[in-house]
Amino acid sequence: MKILKIFVAFTFFILAACENMYAKVYKKEEVGKINCFKVEGNDMFFNTHVIKVLQKNNIKVSENCPYILRTYFLELSKCNSPTGKSIGADFDGYFRFTVLKDNDLIYRCQADYKGEFGEHLIDNLVKRMKKDLKIK
Repeated sequence: MKILKIFVAFTFFILAACENMYAKVYKKEEVGKINCFKVEGNDMFFNTHVIKVLQKNNIKVSENCPYILRTYFLELSKCNSPTGKSIGADFDGYFRFTVLKDNDLIYRCQADYKGEFGEHLIDNLVKRMKKDLKIK
């Protein structure tokens, strides 16, 4: 029984340390000031889901907002790079949010995913961004 408890604790610590999310605030003076986003990005289908999740999290989306949320979405199965295909990956893709104001980088966060992509993954990154930037 003691060995089982040690194994469970060890597994928990290993999995907790393997977060597949990265985030960094570049302009700390903007934290707490953001109340909306204009969403731009490389994939219109992905942007539609991002907007839906932002609104679900009570974050206003507006074409007139000075804060731009630039999205980037990549599925590795659609990657044509010979290097990427030969090396393989521990994840199936990633998506990134970059927050800008007047072309100045304020914040960036990114998450890798494995398996089927879904809105719950976007929701996790939006919640992290909301917490880091203290968006009310």
